[in-house]
Amino acid sequence: LTVKNVKLSGAAGASRTFQVADGSLSDVTLDGVTFEGDNTQSVAVYGNAFNGNVTLTNITAANYTDGNWGIVYVATNSGLEDVDFTGSTIQASAGMVEFNGNEPTSGENITSVTIQDNTFENITEDSDQDANAALSVQDAENTSISGNTFINNFNHIFFSNVIGESTQSVVSRNDFNRATYTDSLLSSSIQNAVDAASSGNTVNVEPGTYDEDVEVPDGLTLSGPNAGISGDSDSRVQEATITGELKIDENSTIDGFE
Repeated sequence: LTVKNVKLSGAAGASRTFQVADGSLSDVTLDGVTFEGDNTQSVAVYGNAFNGNVTLTNITAANYTDGNWGIVYVATNSGLEDVDFTGSTIQASAGMVEFNGNEPTSGENITSVTIQDNTFENITEDSDQDANAALSVQDAENTSISGNTFINNFNHIFFSNVIGESTQSVVSRNDFNRATYTDSLLSSSIQNAVDAASSGNTVNVEPGTYDEDVEVPDGLTLSGPNAGISGDSDSRVQEATITGELKIDENSTIDGFE
């Protein structure tokens, strides 16, 4: 199936604009498709039974604000080979873009996932709070995420059972207006990353201004861009600044902030 250079709106069912019906669909290409949502729609692209290769190129999706977790959902019940998501813009919507191998059901991961040169902007949490981040990748091998731009999202990226990338490698190969991360979550909010962490974990914070209150619980380390560098040293790099109230448990650690 190939769909190119069209504008789609309205709902094919269950508040979804483009929906793959029950059963499997192999080798799907959507190229140059614009999805225009509204406050009655939640999903631009939905399919939980894709097979073979899925290519989503130069997609635009905006204003999917009725969200109950998904903006774009590509999953499989029997195995996906290659997923390519490039040159697309997802903005002003609620929920997440998710690529999910459903390994417990399908018995295998997505073989290869490439997510490159996309923009994720102003993605908010869905009303049911089921979405993990603007971009979610689960049960995937040979994963490459590079050249993307993430701006003002509630969370940027969530990982689960992903081979080929880590939150740290993704930070270095993509652009973020703010970025703070654990092993599985990369967020624009320090508190969101803290809430996702467990005692003994480190939450890393990239340079930027964080206009929020932050409470660091017992056993957690909050590590800024100047961790280990004295506050009066000339060798300090660009700062991470918390403008709100900062509360720190007596058994937690904060290092490298302004």
